[in-house]
Amino acid sequence: MTPTAIVTPPSPTEVLLHASQVRQQALLEHLPTGILSADARGVIRAVSGPFRRLLGCPAGGPGENLRHFAPLLMCGLGPRLADLTSRQAEFEAELRLRQDGGGAAGRLRARVIRDGAGQALEYLLLLEPAAGGMDDVERARMERLLQRSQRMESFGLLAAGIVHDLNNVLACILGAAELLECRIEEGHPAAPLVRQICDATQRGAQMTRKVLGLARLEEGEREAVDFNQVIRDVMVLLRRSVDPRIEIRMNLQPGLLTVCSDATTLHQLVMNLCVNARDAMPEGGELHVSTAWATAGEALGERPGPGECAVELGERAALAERPERLLVRVELRDTGTGIDSALLPRVFEPFFTTKDGSHGTGLGLAMVRKAVEELGGWLSLRSRPDWGTSVRLYFPWHEQTPGRMPGVAPAPREPITGRGRIMVVDDDEVVRTTMCDLIRTLGYDVEAMADGLEAVEAFLERPGVWDLILLDLMMPRMDGVETLRRIRAVRGDQPVLVVTGFAGQQNVQKLEQIAHVPLLMKPIQIRELSRHIAELVN
Repeated sequence: MTPTAIVTPPSPTEVLLHASQVRQQALLEHLPTGILSADARGVIRAVSGPFRRLLGCPAGGPGENLRHFAPLLMCGLGPRLADLTSRQAEFEAELRLRQDGGGAAGRLRARVIRDGAGQALEYLLLLEPAAGGMDDVERARMERLLQRSQRMESFGLLAAGIVHDLNNVLACILGAAELLECRIEEGHPAAPLVRQICDATQRGAQMTRKVLGLARLEEGEREAVDFNQVIRDVMVLLRRSVDPRIEIRMNLQPGLLTVCSDATTLHQLVMNLCVNARDAMPEGGELHVSTAWATAGEALGERPGPGECAVELGERAALAERPERLLVRVELRDTGTGIDSALLPRVFEPFFTTKDGSHGTGLGLAMVRKAVEELGGWLSLRSRPDWGTSVRLYFPWHEQTPGRMPGVAPAPREPITGRGRIMVVDDDEVVRTTMCDLIRTLGYDVEAMADGLEAVEAFLERPGVWDLILLDLMMPRMDGVETLRRIRAVRGDQPVLVVTGFAGQQNVQKLEQIAHVPLLMKPIQIRELSRHIAELVN
């Protein structure tokens, strides 16, 4: 047998960290000053486009040592950066901005971030032209916002890692409960209790997916999404975190107000606006959330009321071409402190915030703006100090039943049985055992493998006997993506079904590059699982 190389896959935390770094890099490009972050060894973690342009450095940077990225800069400032590690907290220096010695003079400010024991963790470099640069107050504010953003990302990664593991636990609970439900007779006194366990587990799974979606760590494909249902889902989360003195009132237009989006984007959009409204009412108040039908002409024809200031954004030209076009309107209105007219034009800028250091990062409305632009929508924000703020969102109506796109069959009422040989690959022993028991209940022969390396070895021994392979993604020694690649290299038409607790966009893209395979998220009901197995085996 040909020896199989051991591939160490990225852990779930590493996958999430990569996604976090991509988002942080995108945000850095919008800052007005050059920013570079490096670890205590001088290895660059993040660098903004303005930093490269001001210093005249080539593209690239993350993962590269500062001495290679900016050798002339380090030649003059290297000793002073070394002093930061041992003695100083920060320093400023005047320098020529470009590596070739040309260009205008500029100012660089460097500081070190330390851990609880006083050890250097990270360098933070701020670079700006001397003329027209930020003052000390503005620069300090930018530093605080960047650090706060990094802390927010870290907490998001921690939460997402917990959600990944929790989905595996929920998969075991749901699988065991459904096995028990299959084995007790109808009318048994325990049957209602078992059904309650199944239903509660499903609600838990929905909550974990919402958390991942709100953290922007799990994104779905665009489909028809009912905006009324999005609002109901967000309110379930919001009611647990708002001051009880804040009264939430909903007035939702009956019917299916569907838009073409992924639910993740809409959940995050509504949640960001609700959190802003909550923070604007520290002494309590009212949050009104409503949906309605509107036309493009009505959306563009709105005017501010007496004493109100307004800001608008979106594709005005596209809407003006078809004033009769039907839109879904969503309004969130609070009775909070309002926004000063001088600050209103800046509220959608990344990192801009009117809150104090204990609240917010200045990213919420920037994300709202991005979502509105991506979905071809229109936004009107009106505010008046001591009166409150109203945000109206308009999105093109999508004439499609929500929940499933064309060509996707619903789950059967009863599990579908069948025959065939199935390999189950999962590194979690309890999940693996539960999955095997469920599939045997459906009538199939099952063999279990503890990781991708074991699965590839078993497949190479008998490549033609497997009717289906159920494959986890996050596994030690060899992950699901590499396992799939090696299996398909031997047998290109081998049916594979990926079942995982967390996928991540990076892994989804890798799977698409190899071959199109169905992907299901744990926990999964036996009826849905049986349908996918039957389709692939037959």
